[in-house]
Amino acid sequence: MGAYDYTHDTVREAIEQLPHPRVLLLSGGGANGAAQAAAVLALMEHGYEPDAIVGTSIGAWNGAYLATHPGVQGARRLVQLWEKGAFTPMAKPSLKQLAAYVRKRTPSLIGAQDITEVARRVGLSDVQWKDCAPALIIGAVNLSTGSMEYWNSMDRSDAQEQLLPYVSASSALAPLQPLATINGVQYADGGFRDNYGIQEALRILAPRVAHASLLIVDAAPSVSGQTVVTPQQGIALATGLIFRGNLHEDVAAAKRRGHTVEVIPVGGNHGVTQFFDPVEGVAVGRGAVEQWGSGRTVTPEWKTPTVRERLRAVSQMLVPAVRRIGSGGKSVA
Repeated sequence: MGAYDYTHDTVREAIEQLPHPRVLLLSGGGANGAAQAAAVLALMEHGYEPDAIVGTSIGAWNGAYLATHPGVQGARRLVQLWEKGAFTPMAKPSLKQLAAYVRKRTPSLIGAQDITEVARRVGLSDVQWKDCAPALIIGAVNLSTGSMEYWNSMDRSDAQEQLLPYVSASSALAPLQPLATINGVQYADGGFRDNYGIQEALRILAPRVAHASLLIVDAAPSVSGQTVVTPQQGIALATGLIFRGNLHEDVAAAKRRGHTVEVIPVGGNHGVTQFFDPVEGVAVGRGAVEQWGSGRTVTPEWKTPTVRERLRAVSQMLVPAVRRIGSGGKSVA
């Protein structure tokens, strides 16, 4: 039994008997990706094994890792990567990048080299579509058409193509991160149009599959019922409105077609601070699965960062930037 073993007995016994095919849908939600990864680990430790994974934005990163590092060991390693800060470059612009963005010399706060660094830390730099098992479906917004475009490992003729450009496209959250270009077409974060991919899952399942199990680990920010008193909360609310989309309507549509749908929300109101201290996110993810398994209403709780914690998060963003300048602009881990 390792450090990440989940010993609670409250998870539904049905998790081990879900009908096939089992589709795991991982939404976007930024720093809530830590909670999402921990929730998936808790599920897998109780026997859940997806046949396909649909990932959007940070869910595309988690999904790509889980599809190319399957099983409990892969999920456990993903949680460890979150705890060790492998994803922090996604929210850690340098002073030079900040200045360039303010002067409108760059289109995003985070550079392409930061995304490349995340891929290196996570181990997704060289994986290919053919390495996906279970199947992987990820989506992004095609900026030429304004519509969602999905890529599916099950029917790709170019399966030896690298996976990273498509994962980056799914999480290209402008203006924080740069837009992605694939075959001359620019793409933006899939969450702007469809943060869950339920309709795409239904398209793939129909008409061959009459009954599938869809399990959604919802990492979208949520400040429902809270008074917006800080810019951070305002941003969380705004992105929540963008990313929630037609979740309830799509879930209802899936149920009408005879599919089982479960939603485990792990989103929280916390801004980028969770990128720099994801341990709490891991605890929230596990707790959400425990509540879901016991049949209680799942209401993930996040503490509001204190002034000290906010200052620490700012220092974690600025100190590496100062070091980069001192080292002549070279990246310092």
